[in-house]
Amino acid sequence: MNNLANGAAQQNLSPIRTGKLIVLFPITSLLDEFERIAGTIIENMLVLKKQSRLAVQARNRLLPKLMSGEIEV
Repeated sequence: MNNLANGAAQQNLSPIRTGKLIVLFPITSLLDEFERIAGTIIENMLVLKKQSRLAVQARNRLLPKLMSGEIEV
C-alpha cells in the first residue's frame, strides 16, 4: 500500500489503484485451524496475566509484613 501512495505534501491512496489490488484469503479450514490454535494461546496468556497480577498483589501485601517482622516464614 505504501508503494501505491502518491502525493507531494500528503500521501494519498487512490481508490481506483487500490481497487485493482488482488487480495488472497486463506481457505476456511485454515482460518478455523488458526483460530483454534491461536485461541488456545490467547486464553492461556489471559490466565497467566491474571495469575501474575494476583501474585503481585500477594507480594505487595506480604512483603511489608515480612520486612517488619509481623509475620515469619
